[in-house]
Amino acid sequence: MRILTLDIKKGHVKLNPENLDDLWLISELLKQGDLVGMRSLRKIKLSLGDRSESEKKPMFLKLSVASTKFQEYTGNLRIKGEIVEGPEDIKGSHSFSIDEKSIVEIWKDLSPLDIDMLKKSKLKQVEVAFVLLDRDEALIVHGGKKFWIKSGLPSKRSDEVEDYRSFFGQIKMRLKEISPEYVVVAGPGFTKDKFSSSLEMRHVVEGASSVSESGMREVISRGALEKIGAVIREAEEQKAVDRVFNNIHNNKAFYGWDDVLNFVEQKNVLELVVSSKFISESIKSKKYSKLRSIIEKIKYTGGKIMLIGRNKDTQSRLDGLGGIAGLKRW
Repeated sequence: MRILTLDIKKGHVKLNPENLDDLWLISELLKQGDLVGMRSLRKIKLSLGDRSESEKKPMFLKLSVASTKFQEYTGNLRIKGEIVEGPEDIKGSHSFSIDEKSIVEIWKDLSPLDIDMLKKSKLKQVEVAFVLLDRDEALIVHGGKKFWIKSGLPSKRSDEVEDYRSFFGQIKMRLKEISPEYVVVAGPGFTKDKFSSSLEMRHVVEGASSVSESGMREVISRGALEKIGAVIREAEEQKAVDRVFNNIHNNKAFYGWDDVLNFVEQKNVLELVVSSKFISESIKSKKYSKLRSIIEKIKYTGGKIMLIGRNKDTQSRLDGLGGIAGLKRW
């Protein structure tokens, strides 16, 4: 979760959720009557002489929350309420659909528990290095430091493969010294793609108009860091579900609603994984409040919770076990 603004005295927080857990937290944070605002599409009527037409236009709206609900197929959080603030003459009920790209503002009386939830939701900062390159040079940016490497590639293509190997080798040597967790590879043309295919570090590829600091800012504005966040999240979800499957044979894992209820009562849940589809179905079957209660009990005893929805293949595997599963403490 990115906390963009947090003013406890004014009861205002501006958030950018980054995964399903963050959407869950927002749903827990919002109570009936709280205020939530974001940019949204709203249908308005346009007068065209003796006739009128309706058109959807983007605008910032603030709602008084009536209800929150996860959407079954998208995993997005849907918030319904009455419009309390917006452009002139915009009134009535409205709904927001919140996903990992949304910027959401909340106004409410923030309790110590709310503040604790928000602060714990911050993602660990991942160490990232940027490599911007073209046929002539490479710029490596990491931790406020910049490194330039000239390619030395000849104008003719006589020994291009070997020349690229030397150029890429210098970049990789510098990256090995830095040892980042992820690399953003960017630049104009095809050199970045050639380098990417030879890079064994975890990385994402993005286009950039130039090998420069402005090029790096361009890469960031295009969402390169968000891409890394998505890759990390998908990997985390896969590992969590893999742990369940790897421990079914030795009776250290459990799955299905009945087993969950049983082991929660025993305080024997080390880790719980829940699919976004299961959350939606629990709302339909009136089990959502029970699910929330179970999650709170697991958290209270120090257990871990992960909601699965970003990695669709992993979610499908979990749904095959009933959509909810976990690991025992003993």
